[in-house]
Amino acid sequence: MVAVCEYCQSLVARTDRGLEDFGKVADLVDSKSPLSLSLEGRYRETRFVIVGRTQVKHQSGGMWDEWYCAFDSGHWGWLSEAEGRFTMTFGVGAIEVPSFERLQVGERVDVGKSLGLVVKEKSSATYHGAEGEMPFSLTPGAMYSFADCEGQQGQFATLDYGEDVPKGFLGHEVTLEDLGITSDTPREESPLKQPTTKAHALECPTCRGSLDLIAPDLARRVVCPYCASSLD
Repeated sequence: MVAVCEYCQSLVARTDRGLEDFGKVADLVDSKSPLSLSLEGRYRETRFVIVGRTQVKHQSGGMWDEWYCAFDSGHWGWLSEAEGRFTMTFGVGAIEVPSFERLQVGERVDVGKSLGLVVKEKSSATYHGAEGEMPFSLTPGAMYSFADCEGQQGQFATLDYGEDVPKGFLGHEVTLEDLGITSDTPREESPLKQPTTKAHALECPTCRGSLDLIAPDLARRVVCPYCASSLD
């Protein structure tokens, strides 16, 4: 439905009236990901190729990648990559779950054929950047609410509250080896914007203590030496 122009970074959508320009997306930040566009893999014996990517910014400031996989079966898969953890999910359509306001962390919900999944997180995020092709229409900079759930058998699900009716995406946590992707797998290099250091010292939001960062470009979390708060 949507493609990012590699020359001008415009987000172009296919609609009933033809092609429409939805605006420009931000530059992607180099996340040091082992994945890239055109990379091939296999999931449960079915071949796929990565055709698109969005970078999503968590409300707390962290960033993760969503890779869009086109399968030979004609299906789409969402390969999420966050802090070295990978999950492959597939859309199950509209689901009956509590509203985002009523949903509670720790609550059990049913997503597709997986029953009794436990809500581990509910939060909001913003579409930051994108490249390639995506199977859904997105607005650059748009914010949406979501909840992540896990099951006892390794199931993983995301509840997407970006529209009036919540949608479910269900799958499992995977490794690159599960997908047949190794360091020797040929990949295309994408021209990405290198991250820049904006601060070497921060203030703890809990106790206002000074946080001196030794590796600001690499650190994902810091523990406050004064109140022991673990901060993203």
